[in-house]
Amino acid sequence: AISGALNITKSQLGYSTTVSSSSIMVSFASFISVLGFMVVFRSNLAYSRYWEGAALVQSVRGEWFNAASSLVAFSSRKPEDQE
Repeated sequence: AISGALNITKSQLGYSTTVSSSSIMVSFASFISVLGFMVVFRSNLAYSRYWEGAALVQSVRGEWFNAASSLVAFSSRKPEDQE
């Protein structure tokens, strides 16, 4: 796709339309490098978001556990303890 766009641009500017195989390979390698960087960056971002969410879920779970254990610890079924 990129090499085709380069060929069209070259022909419109009056350059020779013959493109050597090394030029196509350089274009392709550049495209793959940029694409690989973008994929890795997005994967790293998704991984960090996942772990941030997992940490927040753990925090909420811990808060609910503390609330439930406090409720059990400070409530009594004995009539003499209730005032």
